[in-house]
Amino acid sequence: MKTRLIKNLLGVLAVVVTFTSCSLSDDTQQNCSQVIGVSTVAVSGPTTATVNEEITLTVSYRVAEECGDFYAFNTQAISGTEKQITALVLYDVCNCDNTENTNVNEPYKFKASVAGTYTLKFFKTEDTFVTHTVTVE
Repeated sequence: MKTRLIKNLLGVLAVVVTFTSCSLSDDTQQNCSQVIGVSTVAVSGPTTATVNEEITLTVSYRVAEECGDFYAFNTQAISGTEKQITALVLYDVCNCDNTENTNVNEPYKFKASVAGTYTLKFFKTEDTFVTHTVTVE
């Protein structure tokens, strides 16, 4: 009788271990999405505007082809008239084996509520930027 009970308990334990070891919780699954700041290649667009006029600049940046999608622009104010901007790309890092880079264009909206000369510095490398100056009157 005790032998049969022990065999049944071992059988149940084996089934429980098998099913719980095969299912992964959300905590143990790898997060494949990663937002990465990418290098700006060029910026084009208007260099003058009026107060409260929204202008659109075209920002060209490098992205691994087929692996990344535009996420957002990260804009940091350095001073009242100077901003640092980085194009952010959402990558699927688990399924990206493509090393071919391509240039992609994305519109960047700029509007100033005060007249002045604005320096927009788009991230290129750690120490360099593509600079676009806009005079607002």
